[in-house]
Amino acid sequence: KYNLQDNGVSHRAKILVGDCRDAAKDNNLVDMFDRVSLGLLPSSEGGWRTGVRALRKSTGGWLHVHGNVPVKEVDDWALWMCCKLQMFAIHECFGIDVIVVLVHIEKVKSFAPTVNHYVADVFIGSRPQFVDNKKLWYPWNQQIELAIQPGFAGVIQKGGTVVDSKNTNKNVPSCALTPDGPIYKEWMADKE
Repeated sequence: KYNLQDNGVSHRAKILVGDCRDAAKDNNLVDMFDRVSLGLLPSSEGGWRTGVRALRKSTGGWLHVHGNVPVKEVDDWALWMCCKLQMFAIHECFGIDVIVVLVHIEKVKSFAPTVNHYVADVFIGSRPQFVDNKKLWYPWNQQIELAIQPGFAGVIQKGGTVVDSKNTNKNVPSCALTPDGPIYKEWMADKE
């Protein structure tokens, strides 16, 4: 609230206090947003379905997914996250041709000696919607254009290498919200 006021944009926003999963459901926040920031730590996984549901279907949109991830598992986390987001997108009316493309992972800060806080920028939508936005992301080349076909879920790595999750092992990272996982708390899990 104070940040909105300090930046002179409080008239352009509505604040919904509480668990965003409940607020989104109670206020029918579906098919409305171009960007969704999923910033809960240590894991935002419990809000991924809500975030996907909130994205505008006509244009696709971006999820900015935060998480505390073991440094040695960041590649596994990226591919596993893309697959999980694709599953939600297929079930939340994007259809089977939806693409899920992780274009950038940024280390925000160190959380512990072997764990970093990362944010991943992930596009979810159709291939034409993503291609129309290609000027926003680098490095763009023909290899990327050919690799990202309907149904794609994967990562564009630095240098333009495309990693399709279908062609790799998708190890579940230790930071996943599994009931036997080290960071699992029931309140953090997906409510669906």
